[in-house]
Amino acid sequence: MGKVKVMTDSLASQVAAGEVVERPSSVVKELIENSLDADAKSIDVIIERGGKSLIKVLDNGEGMSRDDSILSIERHATSKLIKSSDLNNILTFGFRGEALPSIASVSRFRLSTRQHGALVGTEILIEGGKIKDVRDSGDAPGTQVEIRSLFSNVPARKKFLRADSTEISRIETVVRIAAISRYDVGFSLRHGKREIFKLGPATKPIDRILDLIGSRYADGLIQLNHDKVSEGDLNITGWVSAPGVTVNNRKIQFVFVNDRPVDSLLIKNACREAYRGMTERGSHPLIFLFIGVNPNEVDVNIHPSKKEIKFRNEKFVQSEITSLIVETLRDFTSKSLSEGGVANVPSLSAESEQLIELVQLSDESDDELEVLDEPSVDLSSFDLGALQKKLSKSLDNTIDSSSEESFEILGVLLNKYIIIQKTGGLILLHKRAAHERILYEKALNQIEEQEFLHSQPLLVPVILSLLPEDYHVALDSIPLLKRIGLEIEDFGNNNIKVDALPAVFSGDDTEGFVTSIIGELRDSGSNAVAQMTLTELTKSLSYKVSQYHESTTNEEMNALVSDLLKCDMPYVDTRGRSTMTEFSISEIDRRFEGR
Repeated sequence: MGKVKVMTDSLASQVAAGEVVERPSSVVKELIENSLDADAKSIDVIIERGGKSLIKVLDNGEGMSRDDSILSIERHATSKLIKSSDLNNILTFGFRGEALPSIASVSRFRLSTRQHGALVGTEILIEGGKIKDVRDSGDAPGTQVEIRSLFSNVPARKKFLRADSTEISRIETVVRIAAISRYDVGFSLRHGKREIFKLGPATKPIDRILDLIGSRYADGLIQLNHDKVSEGDLNITGWVSAPGVTVNNRKIQFVFVNDRPVDSLLIKNACREAYRGMTERGSHPLIFLFIGVNPNEVDVNIHPSKKEIKFRNEKFVQSEITSLIVETLRDFTSKSLSEGGVANVPSLSAESEQLIELVQLSDESDDELEVLDEPSVDLSSFDLGALQKKLSKSLDNTIDSSSEESFEILGVLLNKYIIIQKTGGLILLHKRAAHERILYEKALNQIEEQEFLHSQPLLVPVILSLLPEDYHVALDSIPLLKRIGLEIEDFGNNNIKVDALPAVFSGDDTEGFVTSIIGELRDSGSNAVAQMTLTELTKSLSYKVSQYHESTTNEEMNALVSDLLKCDMPYVDTRGRSTMTEFSISEIDRRFEGR
């Protein structure tokens, strides 16, 4: 007798459940998606013991007939695909026909559904994948799915579930993400007798977002609007945080494609590139990105979890996202100058940070797979030339860089701020911050052209004695340091020899400068080369070098202002803080009571 056998339907469903039903939050996600596909306007989720003993999802969607409800629990039965060409035009959340039979195969399962206008509905009871009963139901129109004793017949899977509090948090994350995706639907979540939250339908996406993270952050979010007709019918909307408005983790970053929450490396890189040079290391912007695209231009049938996607024209999508965010940030900072500065909102509280974690949709390990967490940005497919053209607009809202007479330097305040007169008021320019931005963008341009920064050899090499930890970090980072123009070599006994410095460095404190750069590498982690990218190190280099810069003559200050105006993002330094502040003549007049 042959060894190869066809699996039974029950065994095949349990195997499929291993991919589709990873934990209680996976069940909730699949059931909510079914409710949304049924055009529900209200979805209630009830759980007990973190979803281990009970998961119940109730909706007021269109419901199913008896024949459809019985067929829905068969493997690969779906109302969303009819022919193979439909895979190229997927507009629903679910389409694989695996969720319900997979869930029913590893639990005690109850489905109750009733169409609107029908006198009675249908109730189906299943245990371990086997139908126990099909009967009439008097429940309200819509669908109710009740899951009890999840994984009771799969002990190996059950033992990997976490504490109730952890599973509750993951379920809450799933429901809140769905609530952001479909702001027009009401959602509620209850654990036992405790109501965790209840959200009514919202009229706008931002209302739902602020319901979840708090209205006090409204001033720190900038709206994106990609209103131009573009290739592939790409539409991009959403909200991102203003420069300087950051949190210390990546949990408040969300991406939706055709309303589907996704985890896309391409979109992560596009967002990371947009904020490059505007955030401190360890600080992260808030991102709520909604992308609409023709279903023919995106493939969502990559993984059973349906989190991964692939765009047909990845280069175009990445360029459009990055340029839109950069242009929006630049317009916002320009406008904010004349209105008294950029937004200043409080840091997210610990409670708020726990509200939303897109990373928990993965659930593949105890380690959080965070959004925008790549060690470097892949620019191989990124059209930097196209982006540069998009960002070459003149800065009409602040200082007109096309006219040399558009501004006049009046003097320097405390050797720290340059006082500039322009049409309609005054501008205070932070000298060090301006120089930092100029150095950073020049360095990036040089890196993009030739992958390294110029160095200036020292006539007499400098020998530096380092602490053992710094010494080993320095030796591990020799190739990376050489790319920013800092050339060192081992001199033995915790000493290094400095042979060349970055050409942009013009200070006298060589020892202080070199040790501070090595300190940045040390603080980045145990494996400095892997932890700190060239871009991040360039940002640190710009900051360190700017501390040694002095512009004292009018010619030097004029050159500083002119160089700053040539930058893509002249309004903020590499940490998102303002390089300049504007005082309009009307504001000055008000200070003197209109005289």
